[in-house]
Amino acid sequence: MFNFCILPSTVNVRVAAIRAYLNYASDMDISIQSVALAVSQISPCKTIKKEKPVLSEDALAAILSAPPDTKFGVRDRAILILLYDTDVRVSELLNIRLCDVAMESKYPNIFITGKGNKERTIQLTAKAAGHLKEYMRVYHSNSSKEAYLFSTTIKGVADRMSVGNVQRIIKKYAALVNEAGISIPDSVHCHMFRRTRATNLYQDGIAIELVSTVLGHARTDTTKNYYAKQSVEQLRGAMESVPTPIPDEAAMWEGSEDEMARICGLR
Repeated sequence: MFNFCILPSTVNVRVAAIRAYLNYASDMDISIQSVALAVSQISPCKTIKKEKPVLSEDALAAILSAPPDTKFGVRDRAILILLYDTDVRVSELLNIRLCDVAMESKYPNIFITGKGNKERTIQLTAKAAGHLKEYMRVYHSNSSKEAYLFSTTIKGVADRMSVGNVQRIIKKYAALVNEAGISIPDSVHCHMFRRTRATNLYQDGIAIELVSTVLGHARTDTTKNYYAKQSVEQLRGAMESVPTPIPDEAAMWEGSEDEMARICGLR
């Protein structure tokens, strides 16, 4: 017998996939509806919700500033800044073509095609737009509108950059930041920029519904469960805003007991 150790979250994902397939199959063949119904009654495994790490303010500023002022540095900085500023998934970033980028608009924006071919438009901040303009000037002055925004050239053929390349870029600058004495998670990866941006937006008072829209989530529950981490200030503000029967702190009597008794008419 093999002794496998499977995480409860993995079990839940696999059961969900089986349940979805059986629901589809039972629509095609009524004879297996009883099986689909039985599987739908399976309770999910209990999981321990671990807090996902985000980049600190110092670490974020350091890694975004780490790329040098070289041609590759301009590209790397644009990738890092867009990952954070736009809140996109890395796959969405790498699928962007030049025709999706509207830099001449009054409000520079990028058209994104996300999961399930859901479409949304992401507005760029002024600083991010400035870095993207410089990148496009250096890399795409004569490119076709159908060209990928970020690509690699192999044997003279330009194609979409891979997720692995982006991850290597992140790891390279994270190592430089650590060497400079600024702590950054060892597990830093593409999605951490997205989670950090969403957390920062929420903690700065942006409504959870708007954060969810920026992220491209179909449900705000996903945003609440995985991205919306309250700050200490938010929690304290909420607690302080609720009326409480706790009395105000009174100054302690520093005189003698005899004097207190005399004032109270007890002596």
